[in-house]
Amino acid sequence: MTEPAPTPAVRDLPDDLPPVKPPSVVFIFQLFVVPALIVAAVVAVWVLFGRLATGDQDWQSLVADLNSPNHHIRYRAMNGLAQVLDNDRRLGPAGQRLSQNAMIAQSLSEQLAKKLTSGSASQETLSDQVYLTRALGQLDLPELALSPLATALNESFDVEVRKGAITSIIFIGGRAWERGAPLTSPELSDAVIQFSQDADKRLRRSAAYALGLIQTEAAAERLQVLLEDADAMTTANAANALSRRGTTAGYPVLKRILSGEVLSDPEVPDEKA
Repeated sequence: MTEPAPTPAVRDLPDDLPPVKPPSVVFIFQLFVVPALIVAAVVAVWVLFGRLATGDQDWQSLVADLNSPNHHIRYRAMNGLAQVLDNDRRLGPAGQRLSQNAMIAQSLSEQLAKKLTSGSASQETLSDQVYLTRALGQLDLPELALSPLATALNESFDVEVRKGAITSIIFIGGRAWERGAPLTSPELSDAVIQFSQDADKRLRRSAAYALGLIQTEAAAERLQVLLEDADAMTTANAANALSRRGTTAGYPVLKRILSGEVLSDPEVPDEKA
């Protein structure tokens, strides 16, 4: 049996083909890595300049939109500004330090004061009040932020507004304490002391914590009273607050906590009747 004759294509091939060599590292680097680095550099420059060009404009436009009569525009601005402030805080020194931006603090403070005195009981107004009380807690300008927050503690306002206000006071006061510049406002102290007399034990717990961050004699005296509160968590917060202030008045309560003793916690009404 004879073998088939080679096809013309096979017949035309040379007998000795050049050796096949794998691509070198340099060739691969030039073909793939260099272009990738160039693209990455272009994208990085574009992002950087885009941020520099729009960063200030973003928060300024959001602050301006807080004054819009359109609730939907205000709502988008609220969410946007909250995200901008949070992201900026996460960036630390690399951010714009928006928590110390007087324009933002002034605008939010004025808006909260306006909403608190509007006399409106609508859901939109309540939503704005809650947002503004919480947003101010991200700022580190106590001289601008604390006055409307102290007003928002009044029992005439919705409990969610009051909770937002005391939470923000605690955030601002805690950061101020860490900076070695504790809060000393007598007006704030008086407002939190009044707040600490609420029938809602949850509010008294927060008040006890906040009073530990306010360096006034009246705050210290009220903490002594709260050591005898009917709510166990309130007494514990008062004891910790006094300890933070360098006094031993709360030592008996702390000793009971550290020894594992269960503090009595009789039923306390959550709301005023």
